[in-house]
Amino acid sequence: MRFLVPPCALVLAALLVADARSQPGPQVKDGKLTLKLSASPAAPPVPALRWTLLPTTRDMIPGNQVQGFYKCFGEQHNFYHNKEAVEQREKWLNAPLADLRTVKELEKYGGSSVRLATRAARMEAIDWQIIAELKQDGIYTLLPDIQQFRDLARVLRVRARGEIARGDFAAAAETIQTHLALARTLNEHPTIIGSLVGIAIAATALSSVEEFVAQPGAANLFWALADLPTPLFDLRKATHGERTFLAVELDPVLDRKNPMTEAQVGVAVLKVTRLLDLVAPFKEGLAPPFKEGDPPPPLPKAQPRPKEPPTPATYLGGRAADAKQVAEARARLLPAPPVQDLRVKAFPPMQVILIDEVNRFEASRDDILKWLTVPAWQLPAGFDKAQPTGVFGPLGPGIGKVSIARSRIQQQVAMLQAVEAVRAFAAANGGRLPGTLDETRLPIPHDPFTGRPLRYEVANGTAVIRGTPPSGREADATLNRVYEVQLRK
Repeated sequence: MRFLVPPCALVLAALLVADARSQPGPQVKDGKLTLKLSASPAAPPVPALRWTLLPTTRDMIPGNQVQGFYKCFGEQHNFYHNKEAVEQREKWLNAPLADLRTVKELEKYGGSSVRLATRAARMEAIDWQIIAELKQDGIYTLLPDIQQFRDLARVLRVRARGEIARGDFAAAAETIQTHLALARTLNEHPTIIGSLVGIAIAATALSSVEEFVAQPGAANLFWALADLPTPLFDLRKATHGERTFLAVELDPVLDRKNPMTEAQVGVAVLKVTRLLDLVAPFKEGLAPPFKEGDPPPPLPKAQPRPKEPPTPATYLGGRAADAKQVAEARARLLPAPPVQDLRVKAFPPMQVILIDEVNRFEASRDDILKWLTVPAWQLPAGFDKAQPTGVFGPLGPGIGKVSIARSRIQQQVAMLQAVEAVRAFAAANGGRLPGTLDETRLPIPHDPFTGRPLRYEVANGTAVIRGTPPSGREADATLNRVYEVQLRK
């Protein structure tokens, strides 16, 4: 399976998040994603970083993690793609943990593939070696490795489940390290789709952490969770990779310095039309919202059928035929005196409009991308629906959804730290639950969606830890995570 880079990212995001939801763990209850945890009191380890969830510097070896993970698939086609093997893996992913304790096939599950992954996770460099392809192929760049990494993540999840079920916590921690390191390689991938896959892989690794901390005798992972990078995915590489696509597609056909001939302008318009036709199945844009031959969507009887938006060529042609719009666009292309480039005055109308549309798109796109460095709780209202404007708007990434996915992972890490803080408090206080999270005296991160402490209460001997969904998404159970923690006596 091969993926093109945007606009497919949003479609794939839904598929990737579904991976995590289909596995054992939280269940939807009263509009919330609730996970009941029976946990034992446990003090943080000494030394504090005896347990970590990513390989440390002392574990590092020379090499490129990406190339190392590629090697996991050599001569392993049957293991990863045989129908029976895949179906059995799905059963183990969804089976109750207790049922896996005596499954012999799960001992050293994955064999040489996992052994190579464990080694790859400890290599010191991450280099996807894809920048040259992005700069040459743009939106048509193929990403065949994404699916492979998802497959490996599922194998690591099964491996960790077997180790946790058997109480082999040291082996489980090593597998979780490998799993999270695999996810983190995608933080260095220069596409939004790469980041989305990495976030989805990290979510499945954190499912293993949830199962780990609930087992009798499990080590306290508070400081191991605190040791993870914050945020786990900074999206910087993906953001700047996103800024390359339109330039790669249009720079060869759209001259921004010299007047273009009628034939050259025609080639540029054709390129734009084909580019937007490519994204039409994935995004609502200027193209009709349904395919030719399909029935139109049903409308209330009292309302007339809405006017279909113009095609890209019609939209651009209309602007180029409007002398007022052309004059205003040309003025925007002319710098203030005395450095005016008079060549702009010789640009034909369609060239002026095309350059103006590119400038408009790039400005509005960057006005959205710039917020990815800002914590979720500081984002402006409506950010999750923000989209670049103009004819190229459909090429813009759905950054709001990416930001939510990234923050949801951070919220889950914070909530797991709260669980471990409760276990630590109970270990020091005769098995008693803290009345508030402040009583634990541990630095529990704030909820990334609010910038305030996580919500916490004790009810009927159960500690209830919950995050807050992003504004406007309160009805989405997948963004309304709740841990109900009961301590073993």
